[in-house]
Amino acid sequence: MKRSSGPNSKHSRNLRAKGRQTPAKALEEFAQGALVRLTANTRTKNGRPHLRFNKQIGVILGRQGRSYRVLLKAGGKEKTLVISGAHLSRISAAGIAV
Repeated sequence: MKRSSGPNSKHSRNLRAKGRQTPAKALEEFAQGALVRLTANTRTKNGRPHLRFNKQIGVILGRQGRSYRVLLKAGGKEKTLVISGAHLSRISAAGIAV
């Protein structure tokens, strides 16, 4: 049988192999001005960034509802994205994930 080729088919393959999302990861808090790495978490679809921004580093500007406003530089321009905390990971100033 042919695999589906819908808009989310590439994001949701092999979900069992990746496991479940922990509640601690979904409820993690980020302070304003913190450096974060955008990592599209395939376990949840809400607030997921576009894959062109995957693995990029940004700065938290503040909250917008349950999500975060993140400032990053892409294509020579500064962009502001609204991303759920499940798709963000904190990094130190040296660029190492904490």
